[in-house]
Amino acid sequence: MKIEHVAWMVREPARLAQWYVQHLGLKVVRSGGAPAFAHFLSDGQGAVLEVYNNPQAAVPDYAAMDLLVL
Repeated sequence: MKIEHVAWMVREPARLAQWYVQHLGLKVVRSGGAPAFAHFLSDGQGAVLEVYNNPQAAVPDYAAMDLLVL
């Protein structure tokens, strides 16, 4: 099985995407505007991470989640 991408809903997708570009060397391969401001980031090896925001839903409290659930 090959996973195409993983998505995380976050508060500030554009800001988080820039952090991944600056600190981890990922590249933005696609991005969009309102309302989701989705950014698709690639490591160049086939893995893609999507960060987005859905203003109609609460952002999950990832820090409070059990690591086995996350």
